[in-house]
Order: sequence, then C-alpha cells, then structure tokens
Amino acid sequence: HIVGTFEGNFVLSDSALEGLRTLSPTSLPKMLYYTHTRNLCSVHLALADSYQLYTATLPETVFPQEVPAQTQRIPKNIQQALSPEFVAEWGPAIDKENQGFRHHNCFTAVPLPSGVRPLPGLWVFTRKRDGSPKARFCVGGHRQIMGRDYFPNKNYCAVLSSRDN
Repeated sequence: HIVGTFEGNFVLSDSALEGLRTLSPTSLPKMLYYTHTRNLCSVHLALADSYQLYTATLPETVFPQEVPAQTQRIPKNIQQALSPEFVAEWGPAIDKENQGFRHHNCFTAVPLPSGVRPLPGLWVFTRKRDGSPKARFCVGGHRQIMGRDYFPNKNYCAVLSSRDN
C-alpha cells in the first residue's frame, strides 16, 4: 500500500514487507505491469487502489452532513443557556422542546415517594445543519431498575415482506 511520499518517491508498507520501502513514481507503471502479468492480484489491487486513493481529490460535497465551523458558541449546560449571553438565542429552543413534551404528554407530575431518587436529566445543546439552535432534554434512564422503575412489555415490529434475510 502507498502510505505517503518521501523525497519525491512513494512510500510503501505492507505486512509482508519488513519496514518501509520506497518506489519512484516512474517505476509504478512497471510494478503494476509486473504484478498484473504475474497474476499477483492482491499486490496489484493494493497498489492500484492505494495509488488511486492517494491521487484522488475529493469534491467538497462528499460529506454534505458536515456543518461548516460555526463562530457562534454553544452552551455547555442549562445554566449557561439561560444566562444573559445565550438566553435570547437558546431560550426559544428550550421552550420548543418543553412544548413538545406537553403536546405529546411525555411526563406526568406525581409526588415523589419517600426514599426514591428521581432520574437525573441533562440538557444537550447543538446546532442544526442550517445553524439554528437545537435543545434536547435527555433523561438518565440507565439508572432505572427493571421491575421497580419499569416493567417488560412486548414490542412488535413490522418487517417488510420484500426484505432479503
């Protein structure tokens, strides 16, 4: 595999080689011809593929899910989000998350029984692809105990009939 260049030569590395080897760029076509004519498929493909990867230039749209670096800061916790510096931008995102909880009846207020600790919650802040603020409230459900905090039930899933398994 071509792993880089040094003084104008390709640097090769492989588990079959002891250490690193160099190969001049003018020798690469000869090496590819040699491995092809001797039916050394794995060596030929490793050299050809790594050369193509080494010389490839990726278009900027290859990773569209990546968001450009934001100069806007993101709060680390709810106290920081509600501080005067952040509240104008992040307050509506927190309100939207709370409205979603109310709309879907996610929580019901009940008195806390004695000797029971409530599950901890954590606000997580990020930005959407368009740069708008996003607030999520996450409950630490990993601290629940089956049989006390929740009970097993069956979940049925639909499976497409055209699916190949």
